[in-house]
Amino acid sequence: MYIRNIAVSVGAVALAVPLLLLPGTASALPCSVLPGTQSDCLQVTVDGITDSRTLTEGPGESVTQEIAVTVGQTTAFNVFNNNAAFLLEPGTVVGGVGQQSDEVRFNVSQNVGTAQTTLHFTIGSDEDPGRANLVAGIVEDGTLQNVTSTLFPGTTCVAGVCSVAGHSITVLIRSDAGPEGVPEPTSLLLLGFGLAGLGLWRRARRGGAQA
Repeated sequence: MYIRNIAVSVGAVALAVPLLLLPGTASALPCSVLPGTQSDCLQVTVDGITDSRTLTEGPGESVTQEIAVTVGQTTAFNVFNNNAAFLLEPGTVVGGVGQQSDEVRFNVSQNVGTAQTTLHFTIGSDEDPGRANLVAGIVEDGTLQNVTSTLFPGTTCVAGVCSVAGHSITVLIRSDAGPEGVPEPTSLLLLGFGLAGLGLWRRARRGGAQA
């Protein structure tokens, strides 16, 4: 009985972990600057405070994540509402436009009665519908790429940091720039442990039945 309980516990935990890592998840882990180490990632820094969202999606799966930042109420961001920055698929650029890959979109909302304004930064993966559009943008290279000046054109930007309505803002996006939805080796290893644990449980159960 003791061995059977251990097997069940090991199997359940080991199966649960890789399920959490399956395509379609997101996390607030910092974006990596190394190509191929993470999937699509958005990193936003406002007034020195950084937040990020990481996406892992499967083929044909629609995935978006948002970073919302609240500042003192202002209408200065309204002119930038619904601005977008696009990453382009490598090898598709002709005449300054190319096939759309991932995107970052900026929206602003006024919180009535709270004297606050919310800045919305949304990353959309290249598996979203309509990503075959031809647009102007930046060719994705798998590293963190700065799109701040694209979202906030006409503002003063120094070393990738833009000053908007008295706030310093940096927006970085990282594309996986490769095949989507491939499980990481660690996930596969944990899945193997889970299956092994279930196998031990079945053996223990059969042995108990025969006894």
